[in-house]
Amino acid sequence: MQVSVYLLLLLASGLAALAPRLPARFAPARAAKILTGLAAASAACTIWGLGLLGLTLIATTPMAAETGVDADPVPAALAVVATGLLAAGLGRAVLTAARRRSIQRAMREVCAMCADHGELAVVSDDTPQAFAVPGRARGLRGPGQPGRILVSTGLLRAATSAERRVVLAHERAHLHYRHHRHQAIVDLAAAINPLLAKTKYATVFLLERWADEAAASVTNDRQGTARALATVALASRTATSSRATLAFHHHGVLERVRALQVPAPSQQPRLAYLLIIPTGLSILTASDATLALARLLHPLLSHLAG
Repeated sequence: MQVSVYLLLLLASGLAALAPRLPARFAPARAAKILTGLAAASAACTIWGLGLLGLTLIATTPMAAETGVDADPVPAALAVVATGLLAAGLGRAVLTAARRRSIQRAMREVCAMCADHGELAVVSDDTPQAFAVPGRARGLRGPGQPGRILVSTGLLRAATSAERRVVLAHERAHLHYRHHRHQAIVDLAAAINPLLAKTKYATVFLLERWADEAAASVTNDRQGTARALATVALASRTATSSRATLAFHHHGVLERVRALQVPAPSQQPRLAYLLIIPTGLSILTASDATLALARLLHPLLSHLAG
């Protein structure tokens, strides 16, 4: 178990280091999906590896000694540290989820107070702003709520009709492709494993690039999309936005404008298949470490079952 569980944590660190290097090799949509998957896999490896290390503490209990459980080569101090790291990561994840929920609830409340213009919610604010506000799925607490696009009066005044069309197409892409779910996954993954911070920022950038490409496809004008992005970004350069939201005028504006000056990148689907290798290796390593722990604790488990 000692080798496999350490390899599992090493794979988690390797995925975290690999992920930010991928965007240049894929189109934004595919790259964002890949980074989201890698972040989720790395976070899962982190939870599982730290959890397995922490569970070896059971082998040090008096009951385990009485039932003939062999001593595990994992030092007890390391198991305690792993348990603390896991608890801290899960605690950060809970706080991150609560913060995201609070911000999205606040934005939905702002949309509800705006005049009803269908999907468009216009708020009186001189600062040019545009946000995609995710809807709420139908549940036990009540009916669902569709997503809306929150824009400020400042943006409507600062942008031309063509630029407003680009902004709305960009925000519709966020809603249509449910980009908030990608961002939620990488936010939680980075909370669990801080090594994924760069992956989170890279994914958010790619989500904006994905929406940029979608807007350019709708308007059939890459240069016009780039001009709209530059115009709104310059008009709102003093504005700030929450990290839990996706905004048209934030996140690597200069790089996004440059990307729109050249033809759209290709998807390169065959290259994506190479990522099956580290994912499969992670699953095999996690299985081996889990079986090793089960063999270690088998006498205790048999005693409790009997």
